[in-house]
Amino acid sequence: MQFLGIGPLELLLILILMIVVLGPKGMVKAARELGKLIHKVTHSPYWTEVMETSRELWDLPHKIIKDAGIEEEIRELRENVNSVSDKLTGYGTRSVSSHGDFHSRKELKQRDSLRAENDKRKNSSEE
Repeated sequence: MQFLGIGPLELLLILILMIVVLGPKGMVKAARELGKLIHKVTHSPYWTEVMETSRELWDLPHKIIKDAGIEEEIRELRENVNSVSDKLTGYGTRSVSSHGDFHSRKELKQRDSLRAENDKRKNSSEE
């Protein structure tokens, strides 16, 4: 399990270094200040704008495909790649996403359902 690209052993090493450098009392104070900073950043209007832009960038390839009208071709290509992948692996547990990354089919279905929900929300808010 990783958190922000940091594995459990790295996290343990960081905690040990914090205790050695800051001491127990200093570590508590530093954690409190870090929490305040994170709260201040995540509740700022800039953070909202950054998150909205990030969502738009994440959906950009999907919008381009939709505007170009090549959704069916992309779907057929994915099906072909997945069928070849199934034949090669023999298990059929991996799929290729639109970005060429390998994901489990469960992850792809969850992402597609979230996109569909977001599209429905956007369409209903535009009306």
